[in-house]
Amino acid sequence: MNLTDRQTPATPAAAPIATPNSAPNTGSNAAPTSAVNAAPVSAPIALERATFIDSSADTAAQERHRWLLRLFLAQDGSTTRLCQAIAAMPLTLQVRQQTVTDAAPACVRDVLRGERFIYRVSSLAARGQVMMDNLVYVALDGLPQTMRDGLDSGAIPIGPLLESLWVRRKPLPSEVATILNEQLWSEFGLPDAAASRAYTIATPGGNMFVIAETYRRGMRMNSDGARTDGVPHA
Repeated sequence: MNLTDRQTPATPAAAPIATPNSAPNTGSNAAPTSAVNAAPVSAPIALERATFIDSSADTAAQERHRWLLRLFLAQDGSTTRLCQAIAAMPLTLQVRQQTVTDAAPACVRDVLRGERFIYRVSSLAARGQVMMDNLVYVALDGLPQTMRDGLDSGAIPIGPLLESLWVRRKPLPSEVATILNEQLWSEFGLPDAAASRAYTIATPGGNMFVIAETYRRGMRMNSDGARTDGVPHA
């Protein structure tokens, strides 16, 4: 395995879960944690993060992984539901940082209305593996209170919050995606441009979200709990 493809999980600290308004945890893999459709987790979980494609795999395997990645990048629905379907179990949401800011980049201000935004950096994981890392800016102007409450809880991914709304996703230009993805990678490491994308989510009232996301190797997990290289995951 190419060591640059993978991060070694950090040992989790036995501490209560921080709230979204707490100071951000600067550990490489420990972050405020909650489970999606499951009982809350009582302490941060050490997660394994790896690039989507294993550069040490043989050529045929890498080509299969690229084919699968193309499907993921092309899908236009909820990435949370996609992760749930792959994992076949409740997901873990780790919120590394969430705050209200008026310091969004110009490329975000160009597409979102208003002057203040929720900024969230988070990961979805299952079976101890990161499935995707996300960076989100949410326009506070016109944001429904129910959605604000869900975001403030730090326990709900974006996808389920959007289920009651008519939404439309639109890819952002490549130069904007590069800016946002680099900001995302500065939080988690392991840049992986081929497995990343950025887009807006619009409601009838206009653009409400700007999202950058990077798919990780956990997206290739088998539903029986085995890793994609065939080694069972305890």
